[in-house]
Amino acid sequence: MKVNTFLSLGIFASLFLIGCTSSDDNNGVIDDQQVLPDMAAPQTVRLGKRSTVEIDIPANALPSRQPLTVNVRTDVVRKGAIPVGQSVEFSPGGLTFTSPVRVRQALPAPSPMRRYAAFASSTTTDVWVRRGRGRKLGPGASPQTEVWEVEADTTGLWAFVEEADEVTVVDAGVPADAEAPVDVMPLPAPAALVTDAPAINFGDVVLGSQSPSQTIVVTNTGAMNTGAISVSLTADVSGTFAVKAGSTCQGADLAGAQTCAIQVFALPGQGVPIGGTMLIMSSSGAQAMVTLTVKGVKPPLLGASTANLSFLPAPINATGESKLVTITNTGDLPTGPIAIELKGTDATSFSVTANTCTGALMAGKTCMATITFTPAKVGNAVASLVASGSPGGAAVTNLGGTGQASDQGARLVFTNPAAGGNQVNFNESATNTCSDPIVFTVTNQGAYISEAITFAFTGADADDFVVLPTGDGCSGKRLPAASSCMTTFNICANNFGLHYATVTVSAKAAAASSSLDLYGYSY
Repeated sequence: MKVNTFLSLGIFASLFLIGCTSSDDNNGVIDDQQVLPDMAAPQTVRLGKRSTVEIDIPANALPSRQPLTVNVRTDVVRKGAIPVGQSVEFSPGGLTFTSPVRVRQALPAPSPMRRYAAFASSTTTDVWVRRGRGRKLGPGASPQTEVWEVEADTTGLWAFVEEADEVTVVDAGVPADAEAPVDVMPLPAPAALVTDAPAINFGDVVLGSQSPSQTIVVTNTGAMNTGAISVSLTADVSGTFAVKAGSTCQGADLAGAQTCAIQVFALPGQGVPIGGTMLIMSSSGAQAMVTLTVKGVKPPLLGASTANLSFLPAPINATGESKLVTITNTGDLPTGPIAIELKGTDATSFSVTANTCTGALMAGKTCMATITFTPAKVGNAVASLVASGSPGGAAVTNLGGTGQASDQGARLVFTNPAAGGNQVNFNESATNTCSDPIVFTVTNQGAYISEAITFAFTGADADDFVVLPTGDGCSGKRLPAASSCMTTFNICANNFGLHYATVTVSAKAAAASSSLDLYGYSY
């Protein structure tokens, strides 16, 4: 009966051959090697040239989906138990099977009253440790051989060893329940890598700048050495993440409980969330993974709604046109407190008459400043409005206007009653009473809008004359050219006799003002 037909093995997976050598001198040369690319389905592996080794691997044998390499080796054992026939090596090392993996071979018939046991060893030691009893399945293909089976529970080297203790093997191939005591050397726990930070989020980092470094501590929680460790960054097509020079894990060989450190930083070049993976692997097969995330953000940056503002001409010292400038933070982070300044040769010809740009400006938010032209000289006036924040930079708007001569300004006159020094008489009134009011008309006969209109009373009895609030449409008003307004005066005297004063209408930057003489009599 052939070895390959001892059991019905179900679904077979397709395999590809990696290498094939043989050795007759038991020097540890690999006889045959195959890789199982997919552990989703049950696998059956038949290996070997001089004798057949057959392995059944359940679908859920591995704790995670990954390739499993199976080698058939001939090994020289310098101490401990001596394997019979060929050894089977499962790699990468350090994995515990979640379901037993069965290994069977055709072996020479054991000595009378003896049987085969399963012995395991790691690839880094020469000590073989008993891991369980074998099961006799039946006769082999030749009269001198028998087929035996053991169950492997971890990756590493597995082999059959003839036990020295007397046991009973029943004809049906089922061993007796009793098992003689055997000295067992505990198998050291394989290397295992664990990090103190399975995920690192660098948060928001300004584009083109380097984040602070984050330290990842890697520990070997196993008992065996890891072998050389390699650190790689994957799934990072933009090259955003990097390991800082001086990290101690690359190439390190950690003994049990030893640690090394990796310092990693982010240097984002895109204004979007970016992810990557750090893979930490050892030559023994132990590995750990750290996920990395960062978001590149634009730095705070101030911008103005316009680069240039031109104002209408205005007479010198006259309040000219006002215009609005909007300041925006086009970055992703807040600015520092914003300062608004007027700079340049003719900065005194402009003024900030309203301003909401004071504190920090949040990302995407705006503030506004109102600029008014008040020429301090005749001719062209230029200056700059500078809105600055730290951080945030500066937004600049160039300002320009033309100052005109003062005779181009406003000229206020009394047009009713007629101006020109004419006398205006109020009706007689009793003392401690007020006279009948008189309505006066003021007209701007100049070329430019006036400043706020004011009335001034001068003379010996100036305090007796008043502007009636209910009839005043001029005081405080800016009067455009060729426009008029009306106001009302009266006299309220508390003593007998004639009362006299002069009233003058004026405004800042008016080219001319106008006066009238006022008289009244109290009896």
